Amino acid sequence: MIRLCCFVLGMLAAQAWAWGHGDSLHYLLPTDSVITEVHPMGELLMTHRLQPKQTLFSLAKFYGLNLQELYAYNPQISTHYEVGDELRIPIPLRAVIRKTPPAQLASELAKVYYRVRRGDTVYGLCNRTFHLTLDTLQLRNPELAAGLRPGQLLFIGWMSTTGIPEAWREIRGGPYARMNYPLRLE
Repeated sequence: MIRLCCFVLGMLAAQAWAWGHGDSLHYLLPTDSVITEVHPMGELLMTHRLQPKQTLFSLAKFYGLNLQELYAYNPQISTHYEVGDELRIPIPLRAVIRKTPPAQLASELAKVYYRVRRGDTVYGLCNRTFHLTLDTLQLRNPELAAGLRPGQLLFIGWMSTTGIPEAWREIRGGPYARMNYPLRLE
């Protein structure tokens, strides 16, 4: 918990410096809802709508990616992009805070939801996708008593509005890197 508080305070200081120097890192606000889905290769993804004055480089940096990875997840932007474009961003599970955070951090966190797909099961979401207890998922989503429905939004946890450290990315390289990771040469 102390490490999380130190991380958030450090990121806030960096954000304050950036605001004073004309480079806005305000990509995620506490009022935002992060809607996630699972990529067929098993990675958790969110969609980010490009806003005025946001660059691909600073967007990639905010989410702990490099430009090549951002292009790999969004091949449509390699030739042209504009304000309003929706970009797919991989989210490491480590960036999703699944335990209820202290109240003093609430103003620096955005809620994370998962959009249920056909074939999802509560067991799979709890144990394979999000590593949540069934009790926690049911407590945050009382409507689960009626079962899962495709398109349903489930409240999973929170994500810091200060970005994702590059070090939190276990596997680098794009959407197919996770599939190829076990085949790498040591």
